[in-house]
Amino acid sequence: MASNYKISEITLKSGATKYQCVVYVGLDPATGKQRHTTIRRDTYKETEQALHAFIKDRDDGKLTASDNKTFKQVYDEWHIQYAKRVKPSTLYNVDSKYNANILPYFQYYAMKKITPSICQDMVNSVAEKIKSVNEMKMYASLIFKFAMKRGYITKNPMEFVEIPKDPKSFYWQGTQRIQRKYWLKSEVQQFLEIAQQEFRFYDYAMFRLLLFSGMRKGEMQGLNWSDLDMESGELKIDKTLTWNKIKSKFELQAPKTITSNRVIIIDPVTIKILKQWKLEQKKELMALGRTKEITKPDYPMFLNLHETYFPLSHLNNIMKYNFYKHHPTFHKISVHGLRHTHASLLFEAGASLKDVQSKLGHKDIQTTMNIYTHVTETKKQKTQDQFAEFMGF
Repeated sequence: MASNYKISEITLKSGATKYQCVVYVGLDPATGKQRHTTIRRDTYKETEQALHAFIKDRDDGKLTASDNKTFKQVYDEWHIQYAKRVKPSTLYNVDSKYNANILPYFQYYAMKKITPSICQDMVNSVAEKIKSVNEMKMYASLIFKFAMKRGYITKNPMEFVEIPKDPKSFYWQGTQRIQRKYWLKSEVQQFLEIAQQEFRFYDYAMFRLLLFSGMRKGEMQGLNWSDLDMESGELKIDKTLTWNKIKSKFELQAPKTITSNRVIIIDPVTIKILKQWKLEQKKELMALGRTKEITKPDYPMFLNLHETYFPLSHLNNIMKYNFYKHHPTFHKISVHGLRHTHASLLFEAGASLKDVQSKLGHKDIQTTMNIYTHVTETKKQKTQDQFAEFMGF
């Protein structure tokens, strides 16, 4: 009976007023636990009508008809296939997005009963909580497309759903300075001078390598000494270090894309620093009585004294707690910003778009254009000087 359910008035963060009620769906056949869902509409009357319609469909058995699978059932089918196509780390991240933002809204709905209106309500609801609502729409749409391929539904109800705009975007928020996500050449030089004096040598070596190679953090932390030819300077990148959160252990996986599997050239100064680190690493191993490890050509380039990989958060922590804490006025970027820095300096040095794409291992040149064609402060000044000189007045 609809009279058994309480419809409550709520106020969203945006200031808008909505009406909602929590309604019993049925027992989960897998766990035997009660299932509930939330119905939310703009007015009390719309909520009441939606509640009556939902209860009728539930009592008539339309929500879980055998020929009309629930969203969760289709999701489980899709998940089996998806897990065979992606890395465990990718699967874990995607699972977390479904569990947090999509399954709580859709899981008990029968696929054939999900309408564009219901999808729009879901997107509106998610948009109130997170900024990456477009991504959630895309992931939800994957399940509907899968259902179409399996013949469960004929149309994708998510197809014409619109992404709501943040109400704040309609009004001027005051002058907003665009945050630069990379370092200038002078800042790179200053940082490395400080790092050489204040960091442990292997940390200094890792930062130098990242800044002068443009590698991803996981690619660098997964390197073996056999990947580097000290004479030619050639560095082979064919794996990346990841943390398997399910198994709680480090794993070496294939690079992010096919083109991420590449060979780059390391400059002589960085090679000299890595040679010095290799000698220090050998001394540390000998002091610990681990002489066998010294002769292994595939010995990891960067391990701690316990012979385990450094956590993938290691360099982030060095930046936050060792560097910025003691140099609070230094321009702040993330560790991934070192890759942005390398790209921007390559462009400033005159490298072509294709050269930068190859060096960074991007599969699609559009990625290089979208992410790394920001113009540095030096380039901006040169452009303005060239224009002023051309105009001559």
